[in-house]
Amino acid sequence: MDIDIHKLKRTYERELNKAKSMPKCQNKAYIDKYIKYLEFQLAEKQLVYASAKRSLHYALEICDYFSPDVKKATTRQFEKWFAEQLTRKAYHNAGTSGVKKTPKKIGVETQKKIMIQTIKFLKFINFLDKNKPVVLFNSKKASIPEVAEFWIVNTKKNKTYEKVEVKQEKIKEVIDYLFSTGNYLDEMLGVLVSFLNDSGCRFGESCTLLEQDITVEGEYLIVKLRESKTATRTLSLLLCKETMKHWLRKFPNKGKNGLVFCQKDGSPVSYDKLRFRFKEVLTQQKIEWAKYKAFHYLRSLTATRFNKWDSGIANFWFGWADRSMRRTYSQYSYKDCQKQYLKTLKEEKNPMLDAKLSILDENIKDQKEALIDMVRSAVKKEMEITNQKR
Repeated sequence: MDIDIHKLKRTYERELNKAKSMPKCQNKAYIDKYIKYLEFQLAEKQLVYASAKRSLHYALEICDYFSPDVKKATTRQFEKWFAEQLTRKAYHNAGTSGVKKTPKKIGVETQKKIMIQTIKFLKFINFLDKNKPVVLFNSKKASIPEVAEFWIVNTKKNKTYEKVEVKQEKIKEVIDYLFSTGNYLDEMLGVLVSFLNDSGCRFGESCTLLEQDITVEGEYLIVKLRESKTATRTLSLLLCKETMKHWLRKFPNKGKNGLVFCQKDGSPVSYDKLRFRFKEVLTQQKIEWAKYKAFHYLRSLTATRFNKWDSGIANFWFGWADRSMRRTYSQYSYKDCQKQYLKTLKEEKNPMLDAKLSILDENIKDQKEALIDMVRSAVKKEMEITNQKR
């Protein structure tokens, strides 16, 4: 089920409309050809809408700057354009209600993105040699060579924000508060936060979950993440089990195999609406959170809690793209994660872990293992007696 949670397709279509309104010139021909290339990549799922939008946006920018034909731009003109990117400003807080919008200098990573997309477009229209490596510049007064291959290697680093540690007790406070309001949106948000905190999965992965993707196996909640930007996988969870089971008994799409996290009419949720409410609750509860982060910070917190895990199992759990030979030839399942997962929850004394679970009782576990050994021994002895009679 292809659900555009972040409305990325709409933002890409806005760039398409800008391209359509371009005056007829050589750059217009370049852009039309480039759009066909991007559309092909989207159709083949080699590109997502966010990347396509970014590629087209910066291609339109450079075509507008070097109108009517970017291929006729001189080295001096490129030097000027390059210098402008180093001092470029943008509205970082655009879209934040009640906040005065003030332009700020873009960071180094954003500068690099601009260069990457510009190089991609210039190589596509054969203005740059596709086989030549990109030239690196360390000097602030770097000039752009005739082939106009460039990059930014800035000695100044981006601002780094101190990591905010959020205890599991605080996450529990947020979930409990959301359940206490009696509001539909808050209750669904409470289940979603509980699930994201437990699984560490991406917001987009959670919002494509269907009723059939969630089952119970023993004392674990088994969740199949069928749609992911990196790797589909199955997880076994404990912390969100009861909240999820409670939600599945009453959510709007019950019995229809529809979306688990949905609006009252069963339609997909609105990311912006949920994000705004989540940040609002964090403020009300006076819980410090990472700057510029919302749901994705729950993934970061979970990864931090699980940082002692074996790398192969951690990569499987979080769906991280690991291109090593070890990952290529190693196969994992959700059962391989259960031991480390349970160990982590016990060591951190997680307040959301049900203390009544039998898998937490070491005595019961020892008794089960002893019983299994006894049965194996009896079967082995019986087989030996049978073989002697023969």
